[in-house]
Amino acid sequence: MDVVRKRLEDYKKNPDQALDFDTAMDDIEKEL
Repeated sequence: MDVVRKRLEDYKKNPDQALDFDTAMDDIEKEL
């Protein structure tokens, strides 16, 4: 789950990339 943690950190640094974050979460859920 380190990937999720990294995504969260990136999201906190760049809140404007919320759409990218949502896409990333969808991709992560598919991989689980």
